[in-house]
Amino acid sequence: MVEMSSQISEKLIEQCRRGEHAAQMEFYSLLFGSVYNAALRITRNSQDAEEIAQEAFLKFFKRIDKYYDKLPHIVRRIAINGSIDLLRRRKNDFLEFSDKQYLVEDEAPPPNEDFDADIKRIKEAIDRLPTGYRLVITLRLIEDLSFEEVAAELGITASTARSQFLRAKHRLAELLGKGAGAAATGNL
Repeated sequence: MVEMSSQISEKLIEQCRRGEHAAQMEFYSLLFGSVYNAALRITRNSQDAEEIAQEAFLKFFKRIDKYYDKLPHIVRRIAINGSIDLLRRRKNDFLEFSDKQYLVEDEAPPPNEDFDADIKRIKEAIDRLPTGYRLVITLRLIEDLSFEEVAAELGITASTARSQFLRAKHRLAELLGKGAGAAATGNL
């Protein structure tokens, strides 16, 4: 049996497999936050993220037997795929990177000693990244996917994923006012 979170029991999964509505609602409530947040980090739109999360659960419940050995994280992966597909449908050119497009006219705020303020600054800087960079950073650092998984999700090679990740780190360091040296050493 696949390792499950402490709140998701084999009994709950079996009840979901049998189509028991109460069990499906419990499963949904346990994982919705994680699934929604994964979609939100990619789409940056709460309505899109909510819709994608709901669609991910519907797809999961329809094909629960197929996904059974990939529990419990498969729903989040379905949402990540749905988010990327949505961006593709909207024809965002998230694989074209040109340094000329990403000049920032305003200066990054000065470093702040307050941890919450620093986290907010980092999140805002990630949001200011071009879509492709934001996707690579999000999938690699926040969703903890390997470069091979990032490449598969975005339809690129692993070496391109690594290259885009390094460029994204450099750009993020610039936005945070730390310069390229901090990104090169990994000290964002």
